[in-house]
Amino acid sequence: MKFLNRRHFLRISIAGIAPLILPFKNFRLFSSINVPKRKIIPFDKMKVLSAKEFYVQSIDEKPPKIESKKWRLSLDGLFKNPMTLNYDQIMARESVTQMTSLACIGNEVGGQQIGNARWTGFRLRGLLEEAGLGENAKKIIFYCEDIYSTAIEIQSLLNDNVMLAYVMNEKPLTREHGFPLRLIIPGRYGMKNPKWLRKLVATEEDYRGYWENFGWSDTAELQIITRIDRKVENHIVQGVALNGKNKIDKIDVSLDGGQSWNEANIEQTESSYVWSLWSFEIGVTKGKIEVVCRATNEQGETQDETKRLAFPSGASAPDRQKFRIL
Repeated sequence: MKFLNRRHFLRISIAGIAPLILPFKNFRLFSSINVPKRKIIPFDKMKVLSAKEFYVQSIDEKPPKIESKKWRLSLDGLFKNPMTLNYDQIMARESVTQMTSLACIGNEVGGQQIGNARWTGFRLRGLLEEAGLGENAKKIIFYCEDIYSTAIEIQSLLNDNVMLAYVMNEKPLTREHGFPLRLIIPGRYGMKNPKWLRKLVATEEDYRGYWENFGWSDTAELQIITRIDRKVENHIVQGVALNGKNKIDKIDVSLDGGQSWNEANIEQTESSYVWSLWSFEIGVTKGKIEVVCRATNEQGETQDETKRLAFPSGASAPDRQKFRIL
């Protein structure tokens, strides 16, 4: 059993009341965040971000140091066949690769805590079937090498696109991104994609994890997200958009602060779980403009200004940026 040290105790004590005393602010207290600044990345390289360009979010200042030879993943609780696997056994399983975009639930509108990568690992469904789920099992609790934990309903984990990943963009996971093993569940915020996994427990309880106990969403499904990614060059403004289970159907861009709208060009992806790249050619040749972008998904749901706060379910409002055209 891992006990809380004084630093963790203080973090939890203060963070537990933060949503109450700071109800109108994005709550990211005491999280270790390495967020890339808003910067220009060549648009043709935006499809997949490198590990350095990809945002990092955790509850500790530094990622845990884990030796692959000593590391183990155990499956316990309401499993018919509890098991423990070592690193070599994990690596020997049949692998799959998929692109999936992740975002932090605390990401502000237009923020940089969102990224897309190519992940390699194995389907979680197969492992759960081998362990044999008990009839009363409702959730799987994911325990990590730090004190983090979260739980997800089993039905969602049986989808073929849910994986335990050990490779990011054809390279082994770095410490910051979850070495040796992390969960990838498309369509959920990063808090439901835990890193540094050590134990999976099948339970019939309605378990609430680390951030859920502070009032953050237990389902943590992705909201509609848009972002303006680069300054106006050659009279073109560009960005990304993501929703999750629903594809992005349309991107509208305004050059007058939202008074009028025009449809942008959008590069669709095969999966709704991968961000879409968009671009818009402006007609303004000189002066100051306020660019606003908003997304609409395939269900006809459109972002609106009332969803600017991240707490408790994630922000989903149009991004706004001011530019000076020289």
